[in-house]
Amino acid sequence: MPDSMLGRLRNTTINLDVYEEQLRKLAAAVQVKRLKRLTVALLQNNARSHIAKLLRNFLKKVR
Repeated sequence: MPDSMLGRLRNTTINLDVYEEQLRKLAAAVQVKRLKRLTVALLQNNARSHIAKLLRNFLKKVR
């Protein structure tokens, strides 16, 4: 993650929009690095926003 992104997220509440943006960037980066893999597996820890309907739909699309 670039330093500018770390600075932007420091001392910030991670809401659904920020979380989804980060997952989108992560999924794209993983797919570029792992061209042979068709799916991306993400492990979430202590994230309440993962129960939001919009995020569940996004995670289904990424799989």
